[in-house]
Amino acid sequence: MKKLIVTLILVLGSTNLFADIQCGKGSWVFPPKFEGKILKVEIKGTCTLTTEGDLEKLKEFYIASMTDAPEVREVHNVNDKDTFSEIPATEIDSTIFNSTDNGDLEIRFLTHVGINQDRLLFNKESKEILRATGNSKYLRKITEVLNISKTSEGFKVEITSGTHLKMPKFFKKMALKEIKKTFPSMLKEITSEIADNL
Repeated sequence: MKKLIVTLILVLGSTNLFADIQCGKGSWVFPPKFEGKILKVEIKGTCTLTTEGDLEKLKEFYIASMTDAPEVREVHNVNDKDTFSEIPATEIDSTIFNSTDNGDLEIRFLTHVGINQDRLLFNKESKEILRATGNSKYLRKITEVLNISKTSEGFKVEITSGTHLKMPKFFKKMALKEIKKTFPSMLKEITSEIADNL
């Protein structure tokens, strides 16, 4: 299970040395539960980021990450005049491929990236798991929501990660323990990536 969770963590570049990052441990959005053979998990956490930056620049980074990055296998559609959660947004339909020691993952995502005044929203949800090998075969759905808002001292980053896993029920305790253990480092890594691209 540890290898499965690692595949969900972003690969990051160097950290902004001038940014002060403080993160919590994370908490369940709802109690993890099985529906049939699918374990549904949603966890959230908050970080504060003391640095200067430009949300428009960050928006362009996230759009590029879903359209121009090396992991992008295919861009199916881009609509830059969409609205999501009442925010003007760019909608991206693209397929992303990642190959790790854990196995291969090829996922088609529907992503929305938008800005409303001093807030950026990044919402990524899998439409289809096209390929999953190794321990990644348990994955059935993944969602990632980032709410980034400007504050007087920098930025507040709210991260929600949702995962659907098809597995035997006796794996539940081990899976939840690993998610809880891994999520704090994921919070800080994503926030570090934000700091690098503001």
